[in-house]
Amino acid sequence: MVGKIIHLRQHYHFGPAKIAMYLKRYHDVSVSPSGIWRILKRANLNRLPASQRYKRHGERWKRYEKQKPGHSVQIDVKFIEPIKGVRKKHYQYTAIDDCTRLRVLRIYDRLDQKTAIKFVDYVLEQLPFNVMKV
Repeated sequence: MVGKIIHLRQHYHFGPAKIAMYLKRYHDVSVSPSGIWRILKRANLNRLPASQRYKRHGERWKRYEKQKPGHSVQIDVKFIEPIKGVRKKHYQYTAIDDCTRLRVLRIYDRLDQKTAIKFVDYVLEQLPFNVMKV
């Protein structure tokens, strides 16, 4: 069992609780997480490598950003829920610059190629810098 515990730690980076669950489920062996921890500590495997350790959300996720304004602009279209009593559909077109996070919004009543082209032209007029990529 000690060999199996060490193998699970080295190859799958399982913690004591997960190793205990694995041994119970697949080998029908009950070992407490604290017992597994003592085995790992004896084998000097009580700390995971830095690349495998848990990182907080603030450290894990980095918002990507472009270096220059206008280098990349994202465009998205969303359907807007109709107002009660109104049968007309509306669509919100949104453009966001990846560097400055400047947003340009416009609402249209059609979702087609003409309105998309109108919106891109509107975005190019409104942004105070040249856009290289959409």
